[in-house]
Amino acid sequence: MITLRTAPRNPFYLESINQARNCLTHRRGIVETRDCQDGAELKICWLGMDMVVNTTSGDEFLLDLPLKEPVNLEEGGTVGVRFVERTISFGIGQLIEIEPKALAEICSYLTIEAKEFVRLAINFCITKGVQVLDSNIQQGKASNNGIQADAAEPRG
Repeated sequence: MITLRTAPRNPFYLESINQARNCLTHRRGIVETRDCQDGAELKICWLGMDMVVNTTSGDEFLLDLPLKEPVNLEEGGTVGVRFVERTISFGIGQLIEIEPKALAEICSYLTIEAKEFVRLAINFCITKGVQVLDSNIQQGKASNNGIQADAAEPRG
């Protein structure tokens, strides 16, 4: 039997999101003591994304996402992405309400983590000599669903 053992980069993030899911599912989103990591509040944590502009004069500013118009850097500069920890907290008796932008970031974070797990699983299979096939391929060609697998050892 071949076993793959791996862990997410930030297990607390996934645990906090799952705790919120439990509260939403079992208590209609009304926070109870059992939902709270520290007994006082439920914290939902994830990696969000800030789009940062660095101008040639050395200034830095954040772009509000989603972009409503093109970014024009008349004097030049660079646009980059910075991953930052985000947290929202809900006290006992409070209803979990998540703003659309935060929910989109949480979903994006979960997608990134899921793709990383699939990449590791594919990579693990390849290193063990298992042929990886995409069940949706009609022509019988091997595929990894657009996820890159490299020869590095699986983490965890």
